[in-house]
Amino acid sequence: RLRVSWYNQKEGTIQIPAGKAVKNDSSWTVQLSDRCVDLLDRWLEQRDNISKYEDSDRIWLNREGNPYNSKNLNNIVDNLMDEAGICQKGRKFNWSSFRHSVGTYAYEQTRSLRMVAEMLRQKSTAAAEHYVHITPEDKQEVVEKI
Repeated sequence: RLRVSWYNQKEGTIQIPAGKAVKNDSSWTVQLSDRCVDLLDRWLEQRDNISKYEDSDRIWLNREGNPYNSKNLNNIVDNLMDEAGICQKGRKFNWSSFRHSVGTYAYEQTRSLRMVAEMLRQKSTAAAEHYVHITPEDKQEVVEKI
């Protein structure tokens, strides 16, 4: 549940204090892309004009004025998939599916489990390996070489 006070606009980072990051006891700094910084800055400008945020340090609140949780986020994922016409083909996508995608594509780009572990706040490369999956592109590349 991100807080505005954790955002460092100048550095383009979010620093999650020790004990506040889910499944992690130590402080964690997230480097944001330039695009994310731009979008977050725009959101924070809009946020200043929304009354439910007046006494809140949370970056986002749901329509009831509460912080988002896994259930809220999973509902958003379901609604977005329905709206986009994406068929789940018997699989259930949820908020944690994004962790698997980030792990997979970070590994595909870097071939480094250490980088995956860092991005997903895993303490070991063995834990990070759980989030790395073979992509269709990797399979195709192997088929082409055979």
